[in-house]
Amino acid sequence: MKVKVKPFVITGCARSATGYVAKLLAALGIHCGHEKAFNLNRHGLFRHEGDSSWLAAPWLSCLVDEVVVFHQTRHPVSQIRSAVRTRIRYPYPRIRYERFMVQHCSALPMNMGVLDFYKTYWYYWNQLIEESGRVTKRYRIEDMGVELLQSILDLIGVTLDERVLQKALTSVPTNYNTRPRVTRESDTSITWGTLPLTVTTMGRKYGYEDRIDIR
Repeated sequence: MKVKVKPFVITGCARSATGYVAKLLAALGIHCGHEKAFNLNRHGLFRHEGDSSWLAAPWLSCLVDEVVVFHQTRHPVSQIRSAVRTRIRYPYPRIRYERFMVQHCSALPMNMGVLDFYKTYWYYWNQLIEESGRVTKRYRIEDMGVELLQSILDLIGVTLDERVLQKALTSVPTNYNTRPRVTRESDTSITWGTLPLTVTTMGRKYGYEDRIDIR
């Protein structure tokens, strides 16, 4: 008999590997959409057991109590580098997403330069998620492994053999949906030392330091 999975949402910043986790859960037989229930055109229309989407962040407080909410974080340097790469490579569609960010986070003026925008975004978007009061579990994507994966499954009512989890972790590439580097400068100009104090303070609270395990 199929186990009833508790409805869940995984959210975080854009470019924080929500697509990878959706793929990972799908490999385990869990119907997790990627930006299906939460995207630019809709919010909260569940057609899967769960949804993994950074666009869910503004709507967390609207979710019914039974929905399990996961806050997935990524090292700020890695996330900001990835966001800037994507912005440079795909400028038009990214502007639409940036308008969404600004609409739901007034501290993000559109007239900021790309680098400053995403450095500011990492802090305020994570703060938005924290202040929703709906987070069931926060975890770092860099820590993804059998133990963390099982702890996520426990909260949605799923128990699987460790060998099944390991197989899924091995089969789904961690660079799923990775964006290629546009220029060397787009990466080297973003370091821990160039981040605002608000970002490094929050980063340390999440367990990050001046060290990057890039995914």
